[in-house]
Amino acid sequence: MRKILIISAGIIIFGSYLLGYNWPLKPFDKRHQINSTFGEYRNGHFHKGVDIKPFGSDTTDTLHLVYSIISDTSYRTNGGNPGVRVGKYYYIHLKNRIQSETYVTAFQDTVGRIQPTEAHLHFHWTSRYPPLSDTVLNPLWTGALTPYADSTNPYIDSIKFYRQGPGDTLLTDTLNRKVDMLVVARDTRTDTTGHAPSPPGTTSVYRIGYEILNTLCNIVKPYWEKIRFDTIPDPTSTSQLNLTYGSGSIISHFRYWITNDPFNPDPSLQNWYWNTKQKVGEPDSVDADCIEDAKFPDDYYWVKVLAYDIRDNFDAESVKVYLDNFLPKVLNTYPKNNGNANNPDTNIIVIFSESMDTNTITSSIRCVFC
Repeated sequence: MRKILIISAGIIIFGSYLLGYNWPLKPFDKRHQINSTFGEYRNGHFHKGVDIKPFGSDTTDTLHLVYSIISDTSYRTNGGNPGVRVGKYYYIHLKNRIQSETYVTAFQDTVGRIQPTEAHLHFHWTSRYPPLSDTVLNPLWTGALTPYADSTNPYIDSIKFYRQGPGDTLLTDTLNRKVDMLVVARDTRTDTTGHAPSPPGTTSVYRIGYEILNTLCNIVKPYWEKIRFDTIPDPTSTSQLNLTYGSGSIISHFRYWITNDPFNPDPSLQNWYWNTKQKVGEPDSVDADCIEDAKFPDDYYWVKVLAYDIRDNFDAESVKVYLDNFLPKVLNTYPKNNGNANNPDTNIIVIFSESMDTNTITSSIRCVFC
């Protein structure tokens, strides 16, 4: 592929992508407040950009003017939210928009003014020029909108477990078979200058996943992270939206189905789970026949959830769960089954596959956990 290098106004461009660019609002070299992040839940679609709050509250001053970050021809966008496209970069919620097919110079020509009723600029960029179907990209990638700083951690509010499949049956005391995990998490998006969303803690995390550990804190299921907002192939996909966010998610409250793989190109693999009955050495979908060949034998485990922002600040929370997939069985006896005991005082030892409730057996039987 032919590579083009242009150095202008502190911007480096490879091909048609900017590897680093200042903010489209004045002051260009100052970090602005992010009110909404890429990938957030919206009614019927993903939020496909970031919402940038201008400096100052006077909607008539120059701080509310929006500038193109590249030099190219501008086009007005269609739809209910008026905006302007320059190249692959979109500026939405504008009034006084520049006329279509007008050439603009980066950081010199304005493309419009932020609508007072919106009080923010929605900014996003895509992988291809319209009318081709496009993939939207995260504007907060390292080296994209600069300067950008984030010094605080996301926050995990709760972790809950549901039976995998329709119905959303909440599981409480013990887990078995295929399980879905629903995690409520958020990001404060505060930087060193004190900028934060309003109200605080109401933006989406950048990525979230989980791992399973035994009671010795050894990892028995490696880290699984399929919700990560680098790109979204189709922001209007309601099926992927509902596999990412659980019922009750709103514009400022996010519930993540962290066991799903919503962006997998194979739709049959998107609605996924943690199979607590998985057979050792087999794919997730294969159940063990008995506790001896189970990847997760009946016992206590730690479920550890990690939520990150785009600068790798994170929160980690763990909950202890008990797995109960298999009926107990007798593994061995002494004397052997059908054997003879010549001494009537001989102790009978029964070895079970798991701990037994000693209240349900006589005191003359010794219960051994294997």
